[in-house]
Amino acid sequence: MSTSSNFSLKGKVVVYIGGTGGIGIGSCKAFLSRNISNLYVLDRTYNEETIKCFQEINPSTKLSFLPLDITKNDEISRCLEQVICEAHYIDVLVNGAGICDERDVEKEIAINLTGPIQTTIKAFKLMNRNKKGRGGVIVNISSIAGLKPFEAKAVYCATKHGLNFKITADFYFKKTGITVLCVCPGLTTSPMTSKDVVTKGTFPYSAEITTDVLKEKPQTVDEMGEMLVKIVEINKNGSIWLCRIGTMEEIFLGMYEEPE
Repeated sequence: MSTSSNFSLKGKVVVYIGGTGGIGIGSCKAFLSRNISNLYVLDRTYNEETIKCFQEINPSTKLSFLPLDITKNDEISRCLEQVICEAHYIDVLVNGAGICDERDVEKEIAINLTGPIQTTIKAFKLMNRNKKGRGGVIVNISSIAGLKPFEAKAVYCATKHGLNFKITADFYFKKTGITVLCVCPGLTTSPMTSKDVVTKGTFPYSAEITTDVLKEKPQTVDEMGEMLVKIVEINKNGSIWLCRIGTMEEIFLGMYEEPE
């Protein structure tokens, strides 16, 4: 049975990894509308226009940008420890970094899967309410491609399916006060879902099977961001959410059990 409790974002410290592009922009805007105290945007490159937009939405929220290459463990530790040093706590951490590039398998796995696993494990140590933290919420942004086969992007599918790794059991919540949620966006208008990116598949001929994906009506990053923040506020530990065409739905994956 999953732990569930409404989570108020007012006055909270939010860390968003991958917040200067695509879904990250829509999500950070939605977080800022909840009167959070601090928003830390961690990303590889600084986008002055995006950061300025964030500042204008809610000037009362302290906004900070920290450069982060999520493939490097020392940078993950440095960034998260800097947040603790400055804001004392991390209440919400969103793993939103991701690429869709089958031409560099190692990089795709490192950014989409290994990096988020490392940030989650490190954040657990810093957010643990039985240590020096006060618990909180960790969100892993997966994809509809992590729920059903998308043969044109086989490696991408594997990385996104892996983000539902089981550190969500109530056993861990009782030890730490941390809930872990998984959000699976459907087609969303962003650089990652441009025709140029989607058609570059696992093999050169994979483009032949991408046309159906591009036919689906996309949702906007603002729609997706608002749904993500609502899911954080619902805060059901271990829950998996499908967000497509502007609607959100909790889904339940089947479990394989050995016959008795």
